[in-house]
Amino acid sequence: MDKPDYDSRVLNMIADGPYEECKFKNGKLKDPLNAMIEEANGVRQKVARLVGEDCLERKFHVPNPKVASLYCLPKIHKNPVGMRPISSNVSTPTEKMAAWLVNELRKHPVTHGRSVRNSVELVEHLKDIELRRGEVLVSFDVTALFPNVPVNGALNSLQRHLERCRVPRHHIEAYLSVAARIEIVT
Repeated sequence: MDKPDYDSRVLNMIADGPYEECKFKNGKLKDPLNAMIEEANGVRQKVARLVGEDCLERKFHVPNPKVASLYCLPKIHKNPVGMRPISSNVSTPTEKMAAWLVNELRKHPVTHGRSVRNSVELVEHLKDIELRRGEVLVSFDVTALFPNVPVNGALNSLQRHLERCRVPRHHIEAYLSVAARIEIVT
């Protein structure tokens, strides 16, 4: 895929949504960075207070923050070639909070249900399964999985999981505060 074709496909994908330009009420373009920084600062303060670690507020500070950037990876295994949008959150106001949240949630792994990380792990899980007559193994391809996950439903599931893990209420509130804000930036 050459650069003009890539650029054209990305612009078409953006035009088709769910993306939209940030504009003031008068129609002029606006930069959402200041509002993002202000909101991230509020979450930083709240989380530090809830968790009881004043150093977290400083630890979460991102010097010279910027708005997330979008790029795409061509899905060369598809015909026609599709585009997979990637949101880079490097240096965004919530980058360090997101990294902290990932580390915190690793302390409370999901021990029920089943998931696989990749096709190799899937094959390992399936290798000893025998299908009976009339049974069919089905695979579904989800388009834009993460942008289509209902945020409130995901937050409710996270809360229920943390409650089952007996995480203290103030920590749950801190985790949910961070998780709810990260969604805005990505």
